Amino acid sequence: LADACGKRGIKLCFYYSHVQDWYEHRVGWDYPDLGRAGKPWNVITAEESKVFEEYFERKCKPQIRELLTQYGPIGLLWFDTPNFFTAEWSQDLANLIRSIQPDCLINGRILDKQHYPNRPEYIDYEGMGDNEVPPLPTGIDWEAPMTSCNGWGYRKPEETVWKDGQLLLKHLIRMSASGGNYLLNVGPSPEGELPDPAAERFRYIGNWLQKNGESIYGTSGNPFGHDFEWGTATCAKSSVFLHVADNDTKRAVINGLESKVKRAYILADPDEQELKHEAVYSEELQSNQLTIDLPAPLSDEVDNVVVIETEGTLEIEQPMSQLADGAISLPGPLARIHRYSSDSTTQVKANGIIGSWFESRDWVEWDFKVIRPGTYNICMVIRADFWGKLKWDFGHRILITVAGREIQFEIGDEGTIEGEGAHLTRSIHCGTVEFPNQGVYSLSIRPERISTENHWGIRLQSMEMREI
Repeated sequence: LADACGKRGIKLCFYYSHVQDWYEHRVGWDYPDLGRAGKPWNVITAEESKVFEEYFERKCKPQIRELLTQYGPIGLLWFDTPNFFTAEWSQDLANLIRSIQPDCLINGRILDKQHYPNRPEYIDYEGMGDNEVPPLPTGIDWEAPMTSCNGWGYRKPEETVWKDGQLLLKHLIRMSASGGNYLLNVGPSPEGELPDPAAERFRYIGNWLQKNGESIYGTSGNPFGHDFEWGTATCAKSSVFLHVADNDTKRAVINGLESKVKRAYILADPDEQELKHEAVYSEELQSNQLTIDLPAPLSDEVDNVVVIETEGTLEIEQPMSQLADGAISLPGPLARIHRYSSDSTTQVKANGIIGSWFESRDWVEWDFKVIRPGTYNICMVIRADFWGKLKWDFGHRILITVAGREIQFEIGDEGTIEGEGAHLTRSIHCGTVEFPNQGVYSLSIRPERISTENHWGIRLQSMEMREI
């Protein structure tokens, strides 16, 4: 493998489960037959710690040294299942890696991020939970590991359920719009070949990229801080790429693009025929609204990319504007976080949520522009945990302040559940608010009590408001 990768200029990387070893020790959550069932997965006894440390010194570290000295330059060591791995062990392992190959990347799963929220500097990027799709860019380097079927390794054909090629392509677009890397897994056959269904799906994605790759490679995430009713966006230095998923969309309306538009066209159109567009500026709001007329019908069944070329560097208004469909979305990554002390761990996570929020004296706020005055429902979108246990912490009591109104609210076991697999959200109705005029408003959340029953604290994805 090392020789083949070297000949073709491919980075060779290794997966290594540094905590689990089914042959050398039986310490950890995956041995229920030894009395571990029901015990905390991140806690082991002092005796178990001695057993594990002996394995760590005798086998784990020598194997890491072997991988870094016998196969040439290694691009990445991708660690997994950190479970009860401590910060001290993690630092020791990272020092070994850096001493042998300083340029080898280390992924975030070398250490459990829930119980070690202040990430050490030697971690080069964060990872999502398995098959987790983040909603928006966070400014943090991250990747999302996802499968192309119902397994992470090879499965017999009769046991394999393949994900649709369109779904895999949608995930790629979602990853790019959220500013991350798509780590798509496939298990080779016993002969070392990609199964035909996998190759078929990858070619499907490749055919789309042949025409639309400019909207994916080398781009940043969605610069507007929210999706649109028709899709999402990516951007480059002086271009915005609108990813229109709804084929029936006749017009794409965008609030908040400050840069002057030179032209707009469909990326897959070889003639780059210019689309009719109009930009209107509101002096009262000091805000721009761009309307682009789209051709009918839109031809791509999954995603039609509209290029907006701008003059100079791309500029987006702050604070964020209300969407054209009237929704007001306040995502976690765009919040201002006020920490009570340097010991507070409240932060925007790589997956876009405000998490590790255990300090009740920390608070967050957003500024936003209201274009359509009226009465709005307020919803809080919270997240479950990311390890598949589907646990929530309820009982948080918070104070929401917006447009001169204070709303006391307790987060309970209620609300609309959405999402895929283990990565679910709840949209919980908090109350209503009246915006009497156009203009800039702010919304703040101050906890009065934070429950830590499951050690998750408050996990806030966004605040959403819609006109009644």
